[in-house]
Amino acid sequence: MHTVYSLLDGASRTQEVAQTAAQWDMPAVALTDHGSMFGAIEFYLACKEQGVKPIIGVESYMLAEGSRLERKRQSGRDGGKELCHFTLLAENETGYRNLLKLVSDSWLNGFYYKPRLDHELIEQHHDGLIAMSACLGGEIPQAIMNGQQEQARKTALYYRELFGANNFFLELMDHHTPEQQAVNLALVELSRETGIPLVATNDVHYVKDSDAEPQDLLLCIQTGCLHSDPNRMRMSSRELFMRNAEQMWELFGELPDALLRTREIADRCNLELKFGDFVLPEFPVPEGHTAGSYLRQVCNERVGRFYQPVTPEIRSRLDYELQVIEDKGYSAYFLIVWDLIDFAKNRGIRVGPGRGSAAGSMVAYVLGITELDPLEYALFFERFLNPERPSAPDIDIDFPPERRDEVVAYTIQKYGTSRTAKIITFGTMGAKAALKDVGRVLDMPIPQVNELTALVPDKPGTSLQQALGEVDELRRRYESDEQVHNLLEAALRLEGLTRHTSIHAAALVIARDDLTNYVPLCRVSGGEDNVTQFDMGAIDKIGLLKMDFLGLRTMTVIDEACVLVRKNHNLPEFDVHHIPLDDKKTYDLISRGEVVGVFQLESGGFQRVCRDLKPDRIEDIVALVALYRPGPMDYIPDYIDRKHGRKKVVYHHPLLEPILETTYGIIVYQEQVMQIGRDLAGFSLGEADAIRKAVGKKDAATMAKVREKFIAGCEQNGIQSKVAKQLMDDIEAFARYAFNKAHSACYAVVSYWTAYLKANYPHEFMAAQLTSVMDKRDKVISFIQDTRQMGIEVQPPCVNTGGRNFEVHEDHIVYGLGAINGIGLAVADAIVAEREHGAYADLYDLCLRVDPRQVPKAAVEKLIRAGACRAFGNRQQLLDGYEAVWEAAHRAQADAASGQGSLFGGLDDEAGADIIAPQLRSLPEFGTDELRAMDAELLGLVLFENPLGELQAQLADIELEFTATGELAELKPQTEVLLAGVLEECFAFTTRKGDDMLRARLNDGRGTASLVLFPKTYAQCASLAVQGEVVLVSGKTEAPDGRGNGLPSVIVERLYRPADWKKVKRPAGRNGVRRNGTPAPRTAFESSPLMTGAEPGPVNGNGHGAVNGNGHAPVEVADNPPVEIEPVAADYRLLEVKLQLGGELRERLRVLAETLRQHPGELPVILCLEEGPRRRRLELG
Repeated sequence: MHTVYSLLDGASRTQEVAQTAAQWDMPAVALTDHGSMFGAIEFYLACKEQGVKPIIGVESYMLAEGSRLERKRQSGRDGGKELCHFTLLAENETGYRNLLKLVSDSWLNGFYYKPRLDHELIEQHHDGLIAMSACLGGEIPQAIMNGQQEQARKTALYYRELFGANNFFLELMDHHTPEQQAVNLALVELSRETGIPLVATNDVHYVKDSDAEPQDLLLCIQTGCLHSDPNRMRMSSRELFMRNAEQMWELFGELPDALLRTREIADRCNLELKFGDFVLPEFPVPEGHTAGSYLRQVCNERVGRFYQPVTPEIRSRLDYELQVIEDKGYSAYFLIVWDLIDFAKNRGIRVGPGRGSAAGSMVAYVLGITELDPLEYALFFERFLNPERPSAPDIDIDFPPERRDEVVAYTIQKYGTSRTAKIITFGTMGAKAALKDVGRVLDMPIPQVNELTALVPDKPGTSLQQALGEVDELRRRYESDEQVHNLLEAALRLEGLTRHTSIHAAALVIARDDLTNYVPLCRVSGGEDNVTQFDMGAIDKIGLLKMDFLGLRTMTVIDEACVLVRKNHNLPEFDVHHIPLDDKKTYDLISRGEVVGVFQLESGGFQRVCRDLKPDRIEDIVALVALYRPGPMDYIPDYIDRKHGRKKVVYHHPLLEPILETTYGIIVYQEQVMQIGRDLAGFSLGEADAIRKAVGKKDAATMAKVREKFIAGCEQNGIQSKVAKQLMDDIEAFARYAFNKAHSACYAVVSYWTAYLKANYPHEFMAAQLTSVMDKRDKVISFIQDTRQMGIEVQPPCVNTGGRNFEVHEDHIVYGLGAINGIGLAVADAIVAEREHGAYADLYDLCLRVDPRQVPKAAVEKLIRAGACRAFGNRQQLLDGYEAVWEAAHRAQADAASGQGSLFGGLDDEAGADIIAPQLRSLPEFGTDELRAMDAELLGLVLFENPLGELQAQLADIELEFTATGELAELKPQTEVLLAGVLEECFAFTTRKGDDMLRARLNDGRGTASLVLFPKTYAQCASLAVQGEVVLVSGKTEAPDGRGNGLPSVIVERLYRPADWKKVKRPAGRNGVRRNGTPAPRTAFESSPLMTGAEPGPVNGNGHGAVNGNGHAPVEVADNPPVEIEPVAADYRLLEVKLQLGGELRERLRVLAETLRQHPGELPVILCLEEGPRRRRLELG
């Protein structure tokens, strides 16, 4: 049986295999994936669930001769196949353990294109295994097909001798191919001669016969071939489907012994895997100690650091936890985690305060594994480790992503490569991937496939079946277009199949001894890391210790921000661990909803909730983190109203008040459910955890038992039955959405830390945020916009003053050199390192001093275009002359390296002093449009000028009332609005009908909104819909845009220039003028603290006289009411025409040329051809 784990070859899903075997009353089914055991645990459990015996095996790749340790291709005997198939089945646990060893070694030592076994290895690990000669690709069938009958006989006898007379079988298969028929006859004869028994088997690659075509497509995907390619790889038969007993008797009725032998083998294979036991590694402890006694000693030594005084309550809690941990055998686990975190902290690696239920443990707190006092936050150890039921501790740890590998490396070094491995993950074929893969191998037009793919909703987890049910257009095309129907049918069968392997980014497994005693290992994508062949779920089931080293970008931000605060504010001891949790500035910032960049709180919805709630204590943030999820979000308005006294808090019983007081009578946390069970019904906390589990899983049967016990317990405590029932009703209603308070509290503290940094050290915090996302252009843009709105100037990069990262200089932030598109961190590091020897005097000095292997000429060009070399001249000058400067500097470096240097020898130490640096020509700076385009391409947005300053200037005399972007989220869809701001991130694209439309962002100085210009509007406004333009926007609100950025969205009806404000269509119900006749307020612009440019731009856009400030004649884009175009100023001497490259370009050029010929004039006409960053200018007359 080849399942989906025979990657892109097998198409049998394990659940389907098990269900089919059960339906056909098959007593057993064997797993024999190619060279691996990826799906062994999943297959084993699926079969057990269906009452079918699972047989674990593998169809291995066996070298016919030679050593697996040799990394070269060898020809087989007399031109036969070097690498042959060989089937192995685990008869018992010994065989299973040997199978683990064989498969692991084939990957770790024998891999060369395939994981290979050889005779030497199989001789070491053959006990407990049943071997079979395999399919036509087997060693014996290959010898037969090559006419080597004697070699086939020798090989068969060798394997019989090795495995034993009753443990090696000659396999017969019948998939109606001439080759198979001939081999079968030879195998029957070989069996008669040697006495080696025959067994009839079925080479299964898919469950149903109708799956032959989808499996063939899967093979095409794997090999990268078109389905129509006559020379592509194909399976030898289209009958590799699962057969029942009757079908097998039809094939092998003349050889009944061979058929019956399958049952004999199945009866002999009795592997019982154990699940639920935990195989924890040992921790090295001092002589005379056990893990339990040493853990107790360490905790007793440390408890005084965290609690003063150590009260009897604290001592009792600590002793209780230590006893439970020791009784369950987890002392070593806590010591292992403590050691890893201690290593990280000693190396200066920031560690998160905790996550998940581990923060409920006082032992974890005292060890420094978590940083929240469980007593202060009312957290329960039993939520983490229940003494009354089997449960394994699971402590996840947050590290900065860029330093996580240091902790992983330490763990591997400490416990050894034979006991540690990373964990595999399997990528499956999602709905869209299946469509694209199948469309590609069917050679369907890419645009057509992309159209269909675009119809599948982007919602994670959406299947093709769901999409067909929800999307009318997709269903219509499926039903009406035969090609589309066939594509979707094939994709439906392939969707969800395993497509590739990769390594889990955060997980590492640690074993007590050699890992291959428990799990098969492999390597992924040519890497050197040992990787388990079992995924996370299977690792948990077999009980191995899994460590999750999670990378959290916020840890990087906090770390970098603290470094900058220490440096810039002379606070050498500053760290977020020492800040107060009652800082007014922090809560004020959160209450204003200014939470962009604040951990967990930065979504648009969270911003509104923060403004409504106005949190003033850490408990409010803990509750918000718990409530802001689908389901419990419904309780947020109640929580807010109760906090602010608009609704009365009512408790059904006085004992509830101390439990629910902090959440205003609402059950928010699972820990509250447990506390109610303990304090009102007399449950132990272990018993009370059963309530939490029953409610959370919506287990009706268990819930009924818990309900009965709860009511009885309440009655014993003097609580009336009626009240007890009401309490249980409330628990069932509220607690199904209750969240883990320990996790909420940990993340709320991180939220507070980031808010504190933003409120008290905004420059350092935003610089750290920007540095953390340098490789994500959209994030850089978003954070720079937020930084500007905070009143903090972001200056362009500079090779003399900027660093690799974003840095704080006095009252502004300097753009990091490493964030420039196409530069990279290595180039930035090289420039900054050389600058330690002094600032660069000019462009020649820069080119002369840097190593051209580290900073190539292309990087210098990008630095110039990004404005990073502006200290040496304007961009047009530098781009005009940089190649000559580079060549001169390169010659000087070459001369210095060859010893030629200066004619004056040692009198002149400067390398290349005799080379005369080329002089830059005196040229004016590029026009505004060119500079904007360069900034947008290399920096993501315009930095050489501050558009918000221009915004205020242009709106100074406008008598209109505008809606601030921050108010849009509060408005209903289809509300008419009038906005004013600067266009950012303009993205034009073509619809399925071939029309151009645009998405853009509008920044009004206090926030941003998403704009949508449909084709008709875009056609009218295209000349104005340009990044960096100041515009007035008339449109209607819609729901937040679907790109996941949470911005309020506006459908644009018109764009206007500020100068044309009198022509603006005012929103319904507004006259746009204050009642006293003075202009309406423009608080969104006038109150913006940042209204000055970072670097003065050119006086006009293109070196010619400009009418409207950007170098172009004014363009009227508002067609209601119609107006005449304003006269061109007398000094205007240039007309620029911009055309977008596309299929109609030739026709457009023809029309343009004909128009110019018919209407000659004195003004020059320059044609600008643009395609992304590429531009050409043609003078036409």
